[in-house]
Amino acid sequence: MKTTEEPSLEADETKPESLAEEPRPETLRTSLLRQFVLMPVFVVVIFAVVVGSIFLLFGLFGSESRTAREYLNDVKSSSGSARWQAAINLVAELEKKQGSPEAKELQPEIVRLLDQSTGDDLAPLRYYLVQALGWIGDESSLEAIARATHDPEMSVRKGALMSALKVADQGATPLLVAALKDDEPEIRAQAAWELGHLKAEASFAPLEVALNDSKEDVKFQAAWALANCTRKSAVPQLLRGIDRQLVTVVYANDGEKIRVAMIQSIEGLVKLQVVEAIDRLREISRQDPDLKVRDSAIGALQQFGK
Repeated sequence: MKTTEEPSLEADETKPESLAEEPRPETLRTSLLRQFVLMPVFVVVIFAVVVGSIFLLFGLFGSESRTAREYLNDVKSSSGSARWQAAINLVAELEKKQGSPEAKELQPEIVRLLDQSTGDDLAPLRYYLVQALGWIGDESSLEAIARATHDPEMSVRKGALMSALKVADQGATPLLVAALKDDEPEIRAQAAWELGHLKAEASFAPLEVALNDSKEDVKFQAAWALANCTRKSAVPQLLRGIDRQLVTVVYANDGEKIRVAMIQSIEGLVKLQVVEAIDRLREISRQDPDLKVRDSAIGALQQFGK
């Protein structure tokens, strides 16, 4: 910073010597800033880095020293929160080792434990165990997973549907079709979405029935699934799915669910080349309050050549 030139102290012999030693205001401010702001911040940063490194180091050592077998043993021998944590770690470890011989050799024990873990209090354990079977990826688990699709706890049934898709692919179609009649709309919507990925011809008619489900979310998922299978029967529901006012009411102002429903509907309309949607897509691309929905509409118009 430029400062105005000050008179030389040497030219004024009457100036007190102490005045020449007094720090300038800029020097004082710099000193205070260094003492009370920069140094404490520097110390805190160094402390955070050291402590974080220690935790990371021990975390890495801890995770590398445990195997899926050991986590399964913990699940069988522990109780309470320790048991749930062991189950979570088991799933995470099997996800890393999915399809490996080490993972597959645990499959019979996990199936037995799943069948033995009855009662409402063990529902969270069943949820993790059925997920574990999905990551093992052995089709011989399908029978146990099929039993879990009838579990009284909804989360277990939902986990079973996801695992069925992992272990059996097209072999999961009958389970997913049956789940379209589940009492819980969340399960029916999940089943429809997964059937859209499988694209099995046996699912077309049940999905078309699901277009008349009592819950709009199930209808939206069924329409997306049918569009992914290039079935024109999805068009009316897909057009409903780009009506923000309607979708907002369906999902009770849940921004994330509204976004997903609208983007899926836009994708379906593009896949089926529904030209009557172009004018509405133009409006969405300019006016929709959600940037991601607008971007999706812009991309759709580009694919329509507009």
